[in-house]
Amino acid sequence: MTTKALAFRIGTAMKRVRKIREVELDDVPVIRDWIQAITEEDPGPIPEAYCVHHRQEEGDCCFCGFPLYVGDPAYEYLGEMFCSVHCCRKSRGW
Repeated sequence: MTTKALAFRIGTAMKRVRKIREVELDDVPVIRDWIQAITEEDPGPIPEAYCVHHRQEEGDCCFCGFPLYVGDPAYEYLGEMFCSVHCCRKSRGW
């Protein structure tokens, strides 16, 4: 997609699009908005990190099957448990 086309789609100046391409984005909601603007698809909610605290919360990653036990970091995404943000995204095909 060209700079001109992206600027038109999101309703901003081409100068702003060029500046964002040069600067590293670190704000998750902003990154999500740019992904949606470029792909024209809603990337879904942002995965929420948490720690497995109880044995009842233990389980396997819903994408790769990696086991998650008490004390392990995990991600909740669309009601499912994942071992990483990468697995969250891959589970949705992106």
